[in-house]
Amino acid sequence: MGAGGFGAFGLALFAVNVVFVFWGTLSKYGALVAPDSMPFFAYAYRTLTFEGLLGGQSFTPHTLYWLLLNPLYAHELTYILDTLVLTLGGVYYLRGRRAHPLAAWAGGLALGFSGYTFTLFCAGHRGYFHMFSCAVWAFGLIARGFETRRLIYFALFGLVLAWGIPYQPDVLLLVGGLAAAYVLWLTFRTGAAQGERAGVWRQMVAVWPRFLVSVAVIVLAGWGGIRWAVTSQFEGREKHFDRAMGREGSQAGAVAEQTEAEKLERWIFATSWSMPPEDVIEFLVPGVFGNESMQGDYPYWGRLGRPHESVFQKGRVMPNYRQHTVYVGVVTLLFAFLAVVAHVAGRKAGGRQAGEGGGADRGDIPFWCAMAVFCLFLAMGRYTPVYRLFYAIPYMGYIRAPVKFVHLAEVAFAFLAGFGMDAFLRQEGAAIRRRFAWAASGLILVLAVGGLVAVVAKPMTLRHIAELGMGPLAERLAGYTLRNVMRAVFVVSGVAGVAWFAVRRGVRGGVVAGCGMALLALLVLDQGVVARRYVRVIDVRPLYTENAVV
Repeated sequence: MGAGGFGAFGLALFAVNVVFVFWGTLSKYGALVAPDSMPFFAYAYRTLTFEGLLGGQSFTPHTLYWLLLNPLYAHELTYILDTLVLTLGGVYYLRGRRAHPLAAWAGGLALGFSGYTFTLFCAGHRGYFHMFSCAVWAFGLIARGFETRRLIYFALFGLVLAWGIPYQPDVLLLVGGLAAAYVLWLTFRTGAAQGERAGVWRQMVAVWPRFLVSVAVIVLAGWGGIRWAVTSQFEGREKHFDRAMGREGSQAGAVAEQTEAEKLERWIFATSWSMPPEDVIEFLVPGVFGNESMQGDYPYWGRLGRPHESVFQKGRVMPNYRQHTVYVGVVTLLFAFLAVVAHVAGRKAGGRQAGEGGGADRGDIPFWCAMAVFCLFLAMGRYTPVYRLFYAIPYMGYIRAPVKFVHLAEVAFAFLAGFGMDAFLRQEGAAIRRRFAWAASGLILVLAVGGLVAVVAKPMTLRHIAELGMGPLAERLAGYTLRNVMRAVFVVSGVAGVAWFAVRRGVRGGVVAGCGMALLALLVLDQGVVARRYVRVIDVRPLYTENAVV
């Protein structure tokens, strides 16, 4: 099967999964419950959108959703289309690194359906979807810019960032920082290959000035968004801080006059929604601490979104507030681990990282590993001293909810998963496939032990949940934790079974490719089943039916 066939397979998996996830919301009046952008639209909404453009509102491709589609359809399709664009951005980067077409789709789909990135639809964070679907293309454009030095890639790099500015400038700032780190990485990596300092200097002189084109495009195409971000966004965030600290009137915004108590209050407010270290377990096991706060049969009972320890009282103060999952995906993480194994094996074999024999260029694997670990530490916010250093950087104190760094970690994990799938598919990767099978088998044992711990610790779990004021749900939530651990065992067992089949029978490319397709289907199905937990439907027909009395 050629690249086109694998592309069709990837698109088919995407289509089947989004229909499965959003099935109940695809009719005109079956709307997705999304608190921050609910499906309540004024009459002639498209006309109002066009009027806003004439009045100076920033135009991006996402505006076309609301100009071309009925808003009741656009309400869900915006999330679907943005997820598709995000997926293609991951495919674009990995294909640029010469990954196998199926591996590129593995990385792209792993990113598009990654838990925290995808399930934010249930919170209605539409601006994040608009921004991130554009911004992730930056990494593929940077890689091609370094490789070809064609100005078109630098111009497009500026354009995708400009399109993201009007929607979520704080998270875009984080993505921009990651892109800048990637530029430095490619500069030193390619420069060192040419001869230490002289090579690095040549890369800087040859490539860096071309980013002036990117800056010019950002200013020209995104000036309105930049102006709004600098004025309204940051000014609004400052007022948000002041209201939270009870600073009114002339005291508002007087950062220089803050007392130590006010500085502490600002720190507490800015680091709300820091990811507790134990929530990393949910990267492998979805719903281990429940799903969405205060919703459904299995509400979230972990610490993410909990008030600060200085004011929190068990059973008397709302225990948390979380509207999504942070499930990265056990299949994604296994392939990310395989990427690291393949990189280390390549180094031991003589430093071959460019993928002789048609393999991917694995030289970026150390960068994405480092970024995944670094971003996870920052995502923990107040629970780790590392965030203090980040918070001290000018303007970084305006970024609330450190858990946002999980978005960047998901980018790293997804790209690593693409490299791992590429190593699995290559004909010279028989030893790699065997290690992958052993890794999956070992993870089954680890998860089984985790299930045993959940059984033994059930009395303590019940007591803890009851102390949070959720006593009537304690038994149900404790059982849900165990079921999700067993679910993870089942998924990993499927991965191990396919991997061992590839080890035993994978002497031909077709067999290995078939196993890769099966694993990709399992990855997408696993993510889709989890995402479906966060879909709630509201019937809005009465709101759009002509009212005779009115």
